[in-house]
This record gives sequence, structure tokens and C-alpha cells, in this order.
Amino acid sequence: MRQLSMVLRGFEKLPPIVLKEGYALHTGREGSAPVWEAIIRDSFHMEFSYEKELDYPDCGPDNCFFVSIGGEDVATATSYTKPEVPGAAFLHMVAAHSKGLGKGAGKLAVLAVLHDLREKGYQECRLFTDDHRLPAIGLYLAVGFEPIAEDEEMKDRWDAVQQKLKEGKCL
Repeated sequence: MRQLSMVLRGFEKLPPIVLKEGYALHTGREGSAPVWEAIIRDSFHMEFSYEKELDYPDCGPDNCFFVSIGGEDVATATSYTKPEVPGAAFLHMVAAHSKGLGKGAGKLAVLAVLHDLREKGYQECRLFTDDHRLPAIGLYLAVGFEPIAEDEEMKDRWDAVQQKLKEGKCL
């Protein structure tokens, strides 16, 4: 099944990054691969390879952000580009470990990527997600992403997702 698509056009209305006491942000560094893979495994309940998922144009440790709470990395998000989509970047592999759920760590990781893209001069950010990732979709909507419904099937799927969000079926 095709993934849902979303877009954020312009970065003028981005919320600021506010780090609570004990929270920190950093990009990928030596030793990040197993930490990233543990966050992803806990969040997605699947195995992913750090090297493979960051093997996109303009993607790598400098584009991979981590949020730590009390010194432990609990959330991550990254970005990449596609040469065929000039001026746009893609939000990729957003995940929060169960230790970071409900603490704003995922939102901070997303905002770190979006602020970075703004500083680099990108005009828009796109992403792909799955219908069942309701908390993530709620977050994306909250920071300004809009659904892309390029055909009737996608419109129907987005309608169903938005109905679930209205009913509070995010968890």
C-alpha cells in the first residue's frame, strides 16, 4: 500500500525549539548507529540499518538529530533530499523510544530537522507516513504539515485518518 504524503510549505511559522531542563539535542556522532537502531526498533518494532536508512542524497550524521533526556537518547529524526525534487527536503525516520513517549522528545527531533532545513534554505519539507501512525500524524499536523490527497483513494484515507484523530484514537 502506498504511504500517505504530507508537505510543509515555508518555515515561517515553525514553533521555536525549547529544551526543558535535562533535555539536549545533538546530531549523529561516533557510536550513534546502535543507539539510533535501538530507538527505531523500540518505536517501529522492526529492524532498520542506520547506514542504509541514511544512504540518501544530503543525508548522514549531520542531518540525523537525537533528543536526549537525562543523558539518554530517546528520539530521532533525519532529513534527505531527492535531486528530482529541487528546493524540497524530506523528513525521514522519526521515532521516539518508549522511554521518551509523551515527553515531547519526538516533537523536538522533528523541530530540530525543520529548523535545520530552514537554515539551509529549503522552501518545503515533505514526508511519507502510514495511516496507523496517528500520534506522528497529529504531531506533523501540529507543526504545520498538510496532507497531500492527489487522488480519491488518498482523499478517502486522509478522511479516515482525520476522523480517528478527531475521535482521539491516537494511541
